[in-house]
Amino acid sequence: MCVYTNPVVALRWWGSFAGWSDVALPQTLPKGFVVTIWSDEPPGQLSFSHPAHCIWIGYCSNYVAKFVGWDFNPSNVVQIPESCFMFEGDLSSGFIQPGVSNIFWVSIAADYGPNGPEANAWGWKTVPRNPSSLAPDAACRIF
Repeated sequence: MCVYTNPVVALRWWGSFAGWSDVALPQTLPKGFVVTIWSDEPPGQLSFSHPAHCIWIGYCSNYVAKFVGWDFNPSNVVQIPESCFMFEGDLSSGFIQPGVSNIFWVSIAADYGPNGPEANAWGWKTVPRNPSSLAPDAACRIF
C-alpha cells in the first residue's frame, strides 16, 4: 500500500540462496535484480487480490547484502536452515506513484546473466498473510 506520492528510488528486501547455510554470501551472486511493479486486481471472481498489469520495470545492480538470520525452505523436507540476507539497493530509475492510497505488487528477480547459477539460486522471502494489513493478500509466484 502506497500512501505517499514520493518516487520509490530504493528498496530493501530479504532473500536466501537455495541450500546455502553460511553467514557469508555465496561466491556466485546475481549481477543485479530486476524489479517490477504491478497494478492490483482487487478481489472479484477470485476471493483475493493479485497482480494485474506491469506498470514499471527497474534494475538494481548496486545492492548490498548482509546476513540477518536463519530460515527454512518449505520445500526442503529435511528442514536444513538456510542463511537469510537483507538486501538494499538503489533503483536505476524511480517509480513515480500515481496518486495516493494505491496498492501495488512488487516482484524481484535475480539476474545471473545468460548461464544462471550452477547452485544456490537466489529466492526472496515473504511474510505470513496479515488480514489487518492495508494490503492483506499473500504473496504469489511469477514465472
